[in-house]
Amino acid sequence: MPLFDQLVPKNLLEVQKWFGSVIARPLEKGDLISLVSPTGNSIKEEAEGFILPSEGLEPFERIQIYSQQYWWRLLTIMQEAFPCLLRLFGHRGFNELIATPYLARYLPDDWSLNTLGKRLVPWIEEYYREEDKSLVLDAARLDYAYQVLFFTKDTPRLDATSEDFGVKPLYLRPSVCLLDFAYDMPD
Repeated sequence: MPLFDQLVPKNLLEVQKWFGSVIARPLEKGDLISLVSPTGNSIKEEAEGFILPSEGLEPFERIQIYSQQYWWRLLTIMQEAFPCLLRLFGHRGFNELIATPYLARYLPDDWSLNTLGKRLVPWIEEYYREEDKSLVLDAARLDYAYQVLFFTKDTPRLDATSEDFGVKPLYLRPSVCLLDFAYDMPD
């Protein structure tokens, strides 16, 4: 048993695991959570065992609001991080064909949501099957390069008057990314 599981009170650990299992599931049609819990039981009945009602909301309604807000936030982050892909698909298409299936496979695993799309390019390579795959893959690569380079620390510029210039090997700066497209992707 992991140390964390030993340190957390059993009832709190049960609530956390249940809560996480419910919100980790993508929203269904109409941006609603599934009526069936991950255990196969009624989510309404299970929610009553873990969440107290509030003055105006039943336990099921409370978990639904939290789940919606969680997924809407993740989708918004993906849309902002991948504007070229978003432009190709539109909001609905991007959410349904790219972001939701990707996030269902790779939930956030970092304290910073800036890394949310770090596996999107390999995900597209492995799971995206449409005819426009090469365009979609190139758009994802371009978007991801912009995202990574935005957070990359810049290094001092090369001094062409230095004695070492032309003698020592040259390396690309960490803030440079070379991409090769069969067409003018940025345009």
